[in-house]
Amino acid sequence: MKSKNRWLFWLVTLFISPALLAAARGFPNYAIKAGKILTITKGTIENGVVLVRDGKIEKVGSQIPIPAGYTVIDASSYWLLPGFVDIHSHSGGESTEDINDMVYQLNPDLRILNAVALNTPALRRAVAAGVTTINFIPGSGSNNGGIGILMKTAGDNLDDVILRFPGIMKIAQAGNPERAYTGEIGAGRMGMNWDLRELIKQVKAYHDAWKDYETGKSKEKPKKDLRFENTKYIFEGTLPVFVHSCWFQVVQMVYRMFLEEFGIEHTVITHGEFGAFRNGPAISTRKIAYDCGPRLYDFEKGSFLGIITEYEKGGVKHISINTDSIGGGNQAGGEEKLFLQAAMAVRLGLDEQEALQGITIYGARTMMVDHRVGSIEAGKDADLVVWTGNPFDVRNHTTLVLVNGRIVYDLSKNGQIY
Repeated sequence: MKSKNRWLFWLVTLFISPALLAAARGFPNYAIKAGKILTITKGTIENGVVLVRDGKIEKVGSQIPIPAGYTVIDASSYWLLPGFVDIHSHSGGESTEDINDMVYQLNPDLRILNAVALNTPALRRAVAAGVTTINFIPGSGSNNGGIGILMKTAGDNLDDVILRFPGIMKIAQAGNPERAYTGEIGAGRMGMNWDLRELIKQVKAYHDAWKDYETGKSKEKPKKDLRFENTKYIFEGTLPVFVHSCWFQVVQMVYRMFLEEFGIEHTVITHGEFGAFRNGPAISTRKIAYDCGPRLYDFEKGSFLGIITEYEKGGVKHISINTDSIGGGNQAGGEEKLFLQAAMAVRLGLDEQEALQGITIYGARTMMVDHRVGSIEAGKDADLVVWTGNPFDVRNHTTLVLVNGRIVYDLSKNGQIY
């Protein structure tokens, strides 16, 4: 091939025919016709169409012509929703034995990326239940379990599943670390608070030293410390501090320590149970996120109280809902129970639209991945789920699931998970 023709060939391939490139990478083009499309952020579309191209959502609307070369998926009698998002999960690995290292209370150098597994039974159940994104995090046996990862629940390799790494810095303040897991006496709350303060002081000193060097304020290049290379980003606002915490005073200490003492604005309280909802008015005036589950109720004064609704009464908004999944072995079960968690929150007084957002866009925003997941919008990842009807009606179920624009579950083929 002559040089001029060769250049022309590449120009045509790269700029004129992106569909050819998509096909070469194995991305199919779909036109999904749905009776009801719950976009989450842009309202509900009746009898609409979603175009999927190159793994992304191309167009969403009610009057969209279907281009040639698109495979039509007829879900005209069904509902189409974005894949659900669970931001507190331990189900991304082969075994829960890999997510806890309790030799030390503080483990800033550990990363759960090394424990990620693909296509496990727990992840396949998640896919079948419409959960397409999880925040896979270390366990809560120590005050600092390491670094978590935002990941998809389906994919053939790490490039397919990794949504963001590092994802979060995991903290467990009170609760599990107080127990005598290793035959020794568990840490008390005063000791845990001291340990965590000392850790954050070290992380801040490391961050500030590198910041001074990179901005020219200091000419001395700091020595690299792998313990803090990931965790330093909590002071850049790009790495959330994700804090397992319960009870009134302990939750109070979370926002006092991380937000007010150290100025870490991207702090997330997860769990927040056992009367901790009384912190609602204080939390509502601070820039801090709240993620509820797996326990959704408190029993006080002879009646059940919905925890999320009690936080909302205190002014807390944009509450995400989690399963704390470990693949089916905990009190809420695995990822397959996320829709049920949201349904129970509705039963306990939560508005249905808030519940839908609680398992989609709220968690995505908290984890800073809402530019890719959490709603049905053009340009986002094509993580889409066809339901037979309202997912909060337990008689309904998923029939088809797409992750990154590929079909990964199809009930019409005997529930085949690809």
